[in-house]
Amino acid sequence: MTARAADWYPDTKVPGGERYWDGDGWTEQRRNRRGVVPGGTPAAGWYPDPTMTNTRRYWDGERWTRWEHQRLSSQVYRLADRPQIELLVDGTWYPGELRMWTQARDGSWSANVMWSRVSGENRIDTFPADHVRPLTDA
Repeated sequence: MTARAADWYPDTKVPGGERYWDGDGWTEQRRNRRGVVPGGTPAAGWYPDPTMTNTRRYWDGERWTRWEHQRLSSQVYRLADRPQIELLVDGTWYPGELRMWTQARDGSWSANVMWSRVSGENRIDTFPADHVRPLTDA
């Protein structure tokens, strides 16, 4: 039996609705098929894009952003196109540059990121998708 990937799936109890499967079980997050969540909005994070298939888009907690990635086994960014991101490490957000998305067999995504804790330091590491968000404009 193959594991079901974390994603939105048809809600068997709400006609026209979807419910989020986190990879281990059903959550209480529900929405209609256009991405509107009844009774509240989802937390900031990567979600299936409501307007495009096979694409995930970053929801900033209030609205969809321009940040997206396609559902491929990997997506590599050319040097000139690498998005500037923030990376959560030990409870602190650090600046970085997204180099590549990779999808595991279980459907989860990870990001290959160049980042630093201090100026002049460069690290290249891989992190789960929920530890990466677009760089916010201050």
